[in-house]
Amino acid sequence: MALRFGSRPIVVITSPSAVEECFTKNDVVLANRPLFLTGKYFEYDHMGLGSAPYGRLWRDVRRIMTLELFSTTRLKTYTRIRQDEVVFLIKQLFQDCVKDFTRVEMKSRIEGLPFNIILKMVAGTQPCEANTNDSKEVNEFKEVIRDAFETSGATNASDFIPLLKWIDFQGLEKKLVKLQNKCDRFLHKLIEECRSKRGDCSNEGKEKTFIDVIHSLQDSEPEYYTDNVCLEPIYTGQE
Repeated sequence: MALRFGSRPIVVITSPSAVEECFTKNDVVLANRPLFLTGKYFEYDHMGLGSAPYGRLWRDVRRIMTLELFSTTRLKTYTRIRQDEVVFLIKQLFQDCVKDFTRVEMKSRIEGLPFNIILKMVAGTQPCEANTNDSKEVNEFKEVIRDAFETSGATNASDFIPLLKWIDFQGLEKKLVKLQNKCDRFLHKLIEECRSKRGDCSNEGKEKTFIDVIHSLQDSEPEYYTDNVCLEPIYTGQE
């Protein structure tokens, strides 16, 4: 069934055989995603896996993330990270519940667990051992990411009626710009810290993080492997 949402054509497929054909014979043809406003700001002009057009960049980023984050070997090396973060969370919950039987807010803690794990896998940082100032920045970043995905989940009329893009009557673009600036301040500070540690002799022999791998690739192709690629797993993991 063919539909049209504003300027965007939509095809609804209900036949199992047609769906199978779309994801096998014609998977490359249908690999591109629609270019929405959120991809412009949070995927750095549609350079992330979620919205990048099918091509060399999309294939390379997918390959790097698969090898450096999700391969069986790498997942085994990250086992200790997951264990440490789970143990730390349990200790926090125990300490909080024994204090006069106070009420424990679980939502932020459950949301924070995968974020801390992803951050350690990607950048090698240890949020659970961070000082007060760093913890404050991490918590602020989590709030920004939460707001960002709530905003990206909202229907943006200008994505379907381009004429409305000049008006921004919903105010979504202004909000996305502010959220992106806040995210960038935290993430680029994180990348610079990783870059400065790269030349530290005390880090020799340690396991390379995802950001370290991207920095190594930047030595040969700095214009292709930008810092934005480093941020992709953090955004994706928090989502």
